[in-house]
Amino acid sequence: MWTGDQNTYEFNPGEFLVINPADPARVQYSSDCEKLIVTLPVDVVEAMSCEANDSRGDKRVRFLRPVQTLACVDGLAGLLALMCEESENATCSPEIQRQYSQILVRKLLTQLETNVLERQTHEPSVAFERIKKYILDHLYDDLSPETVAFASNVSLRKMYALFKLHAKESPRSFIQRLKFDRVRADLLNARTSDSVTEIATRYGFSHLSRFSAAYRARYGELPSHTLSRSR
Repeated sequence: MWTGDQNTYEFNPGEFLVINPADPARVQYSSDCEKLIVTLPVDVVEAMSCEANDSRGDKRVRFLRPVQTLACVDGLAGLLALMCEESENATCSPEIQRQYSQILVRKLLTQLETNVLERQTHEPSVAFERIKKYILDHLYDDLSPETVAFASNVSLRKMYALFKLHAKESPRSFIQRLKFDRVRADLLNARTSDSVTEIATRYGFSHLSRFSAAYRARYGELPSHTLSRSR
């Protein structure tokens, strides 16, 4: 349980707490709590933010929301697990540790809300429309946020800011939603020879059991039922 300046929150598995320097915080742990505490040196965070060409003057970077979920940062759980594993490896040099630290800080700065990010969200919608068009034109491809940002000629940080402002969801969720919608459209307009497997794999859904469960959660029916209504 975390108690901040004016709030108290009881954490569930898969959630984490972000505390800025000098933030008032009191944390209590249950007897069965398994926790991982990561300390981010202020100078590293500041340096990574400056590397992103941020013009914030003398104002220091602050994370705006203390309570977060692992799912809100792409690949965070896997990265932390890898860093823990590497830390016990005798061949993990200080240089490798430094690179891992930079990756972690860059992910957090890019995908979590900060005072810096808040000032960067008011971007012209033309950039978002360009990103959206690229995604729609490449739904058959294996699209990652990094790939889309590079192809759209925007920084990853700016792209997340644009999605926060215009789509109210992360790029990964946005891409996934459009892929599912396109699959459903293809199922409803399928030819006699088309199958669920063929249409799903066309958009990169290779684990068909997971795809079917996710499809049913979204649309209230199995993809096979959608396909049968087109015939």
